[in-house]
Parts: sequence; structure tokens; C-alpha cells
Amino acid sequence: MRFNDTLRIVTRNLKRRKGRTILTAIGVTIGTAAIVAMMSLAIGLKEQAIKNINQFGNLTEIEVWPGYNQSNPSKPLLMNDETIADIKKLPGVEAVMPKLRFNGMAEVKFGRKIGNLEITGVDAQAAESFDYKMAEGKYLGGGRNEAVISYTVPDFLTEKKKRSRKNKDGQSQEMMPPPMPGSPASKAFRPNLVNKSATIVLSKMSEGGTSETREITVRVTGMLSESHKTWGNGVLYLPLETVKEMNKWIGSNQGAQNRREGDTYENLVVKVPDRELVEGVTNQIRAKGYQAYSLITELKTAEMVFLVIQAVLGGIGAISLLVATIGIINTMVMSILERTREIGIMKVLGATIPNIRNLFLLEAGTIGFLGGIAGLVISYGIAGIVNMIIGWISATKMPTNPIGDLAIIPWWLTVFALAFATVVGVLAGIYPALRAAKLSPLNAIRQE
Repeated sequence: MRFNDTLRIVTRNLKRRKGRTILTAIGVTIGTAAIVAMMSLAIGLKEQAIKNINQFGNLTEIEVWPGYNQSNPSKPLLMNDETIADIKKLPGVEAVMPKLRFNGMAEVKFGRKIGNLEITGVDAQAAESFDYKMAEGKYLGGGRNEAVISYTVPDFLTEKKKRSRKNKDGQSQEMMPPPMPGSPASKAFRPNLVNKSATIVLSKMSEGGTSETREITVRVTGMLSESHKTWGNGVLYLPLETVKEMNKWIGSNQGAQNRREGDTYENLVVKVPDRELVEGVTNQIRAKGYQAYSLITELKTAEMVFLVIQAVLGGIGAISLLVATIGIINTMVMSILERTREIGIMKVLGATIPNIRNLFLLEAGTIGFLGGIAGLVISYGIAGIVNMIIGWISATKMPTNPIGDLAIIPWWLTVFALAFATVVGVLAGIYPALRAAKLSPLNAIRQE
């Protein structure tokens, strides 16, 4: 029997019993739709988690802090230029950028606007390898008096206090406070600081107990994008050498950082070319005694959690598909009982055992395939409705930070679901097919 003949017989038999075929396929449809819809939700939740993790930093960067000497745990393991050179030699390391925080008191002035910002020194040459995204302007180019601000700096500046004025009633008039950072009013209120000059006013107490100040004028060359997260009131990034001089001017009695011997750094940022290498490089740095952290650790944890969620949700959907499998077996067994005489005639006319077996397997597989297609259509409909509802809620509640699609159906899930539904149909048809193939032609013809 040729394949075309087998296919024609299968099509005829399924059309002849439309009601039974549709009811059987509905079970596969429900099971497929349940699996795809639930797994798409788990995949969407995972993507949202990865998106949120990405907002807090780059997945290809590793933060390194001083550790402890393994031979002498009481002595801290500090980081200096030799540490940078040592880490650069590690396999997979693309660049290392040292950071040094200013540890004294400083006030930053932008005209009449002032703010108490965190001041951090970075190696501008090493920072070129990190490709920081800028909201405006450009990153440090190596100039001594250049500066870069984080995105939140304009939100936390306050107007320099003026002398209080009195109204006609003799009461002092208070100035309106700036809007809350992050609010729509704040974005309209934000001053443009790029390509503007800023004055850093340093202050310290001298040995005689008097207050001393020093002013440093810098030019803001750029502002980091909103995706570059910082904490507190914002950060002013300066060349590393400038911050070293500022710490030196403050003196050893102003902070613990300055009591360290030699030029040491409180933080290093290590760049690797691919996130698959991050975990290995992190372990190598820790083996040297330093503290190392990367967002890839959080990502690995999230992936494990959502892998379990996918398995649980997929298992719930698989129960529906199991019920559908029983339905296919029942349908095919009933079909054998109704077509016993037909099977006997086909055998007498020359149909072999493999021909009969393949005929019933193809029928069962077709039912699974049709149910899989219908299930995918329903799944895409469910995903579209869920994303539409979530999008509407997100636009209403969080207009500045929309969530995006929560149900995601990747191409591989579509192919897997269709193939799985077809395979389930074929497996369900194995027992009826073997039973049909074993029928005796003589007994089958005699069957009424």
C-alpha cells in the first residue's frame, strides 16, 4: 500500500466520523493550550526578572572589593595597581577599572543650584572599554577638569537659599521646595547641566581647629543614561588622579581610606566579553582572596526558580494532555471494533501488517496534530489577552516604567508544542494499531 493511499484512507475515515474526531481532538487542544499558555507565562516572568536585574547593572561586569589575606586573616587584602595588573592576566578579563571615592565633605555648585553628591574617581582610559550609555554628552575623555554626572543628579539639586523676603504684612515668604525626584514635575524641573561648569567646595578642619576650604572647578561633559543605576543623591564622576589629590588634601585625620598605606582602591570593576565567562572569572578573583560580586549570580538564581515554575506549570498542562491521550486510545479502539471487517478485507487484498499498523498510527497522529494546531491558536489568543490587560494596567499604574509583555511564546515553544501533541497522538495509537495489525483476516471478514 502506497503512502498516498494510506493518507487518503485516513482522511476519509476521519471525515466519516467528524463528531468523534473533533471531540477527541478537543482533549489534545485543551492540553496543548494549557501547556503553552502556562509555559509562556513562566517564560514572560523570567524575562521580566532578567530585565529588572539588567536595570541594576551590566551582566558582564564584576564588582571587586578588598578581601582578607588567607595567611593572615586579621590583615585586610587591599587593592592597588599590582592587583589590577594581576586581575588583567586572568583568562576572560577584558578590562579593569579602579574606583576611588572621595572621603571628605564636599558641596557641588551648579550656578545657584547646590547638592551634596557622592564623588567618585574613575580611570577614564579604562572606562572606554565599558561602553557606558550616555543620556547626553560624552564620557570622560581624560581631561583633568572633566566630570560626568549620574542621571539622578539634577533631581537632587536645590536652589541656593536667598535672604527671606517679607510681604506687605511683614511676614517672611518661604521658597517653594523642588518637586519629588522621579515625579513628572521633577522631569520638567530638571536643569540642563551638560557642558556647564561646576564648582566643588571641599572643607576640612585643620590641626589648629579652624575650618579650611578649597574650590575645584570642573566642566560636565556628559550625563549617564537612566539605566545606569546609582544610589543616594547621585554621583559626580571625576578623573582618578583628581580624587586622589582631593583625598590627599583632606588628610589622614579625615577618613579611614586615607590611613591606608600607598595608593589603594576601594573598588574595582572588571569587564568580561561574554556573560558566560562571568562566573568563572568571579571564582578566580575570589580564589585570590578578594570579595567579588556579579549580577549573573542573581540571574542564575532567577533562572533556577523559573525553571522549577516552568516545570510545575508545564506539568499541570501535561495532566490535561494525559487525559486526551486516554481519549485517543479509546477512540482508536472503538474504531477497530467498528472496522474489523474492513481491516480483514484490506489484508485479503494484500495489505501487510505494517500497512495496517501505520494506518492507525497515522490516524492517531493526525488527531494529535490537529489538536495541537487548535491549541496553539488558543494559546496565542490567551497570551494576547493577558498582555493587553497587563499593558493597560501598567500604562495606568506605572506610565513611566511599563512592564511589557508578560506572556511570551518563543518559536521553539510553538514547534515543541506541535511536535509534542503529534507524538502524544502517535504514542496513544500504538496499542490500537498493534491490536488491529494482529487481527486474523479470516475472523475479521466473518465479523458482522
